[in-house]
Amino acid sequence: MSTTKINISNRKIIAEMILVNPSDTTINNIYSSIIDTGSVESLISVKIINDLKLPKSGDFVTTVDMYGTEVTSDRYKCYILFNGHIKTFEMNIGIIHRKDVDLIIGMDILELIDINIKGNLFTINI
Repeated sequence: MSTTKINISNRKIIAEMILVNPSDTTINNIYSSIIDTGSVESLISVKIINDLKLPKSGDFVTTVDMYGTEVTSDRYKCYILFNGHIKTFEMNIGIIHRKDVDLIIGMDILELIDINIKGNLFTINI
């Protein structure tokens, strides 16, 4: 069983994730993410798209921001994995329109894994 350490701050569960450009796997980086069971889909920031030079997938997504406004944006291709694990999720992911977070891990990924939180240890079975 692998574990991923988290930080619980201001009622947010923060976990380290590795994101990879699927066209060139040498382009990758570790980012902090919010684990959000209220989010249907995982989302990334423009900063991650630019950092990793992620390719557009050709699809679009419409999200609702925290003010209730619908926002349509491109989807981008990337690989996501929990730091400390080898299972990779190939994603066709939309953009988050928030300045305080670069990555939200939503139910599209969370429903595929088994999570246990005990104290500040976040255990994942994939």
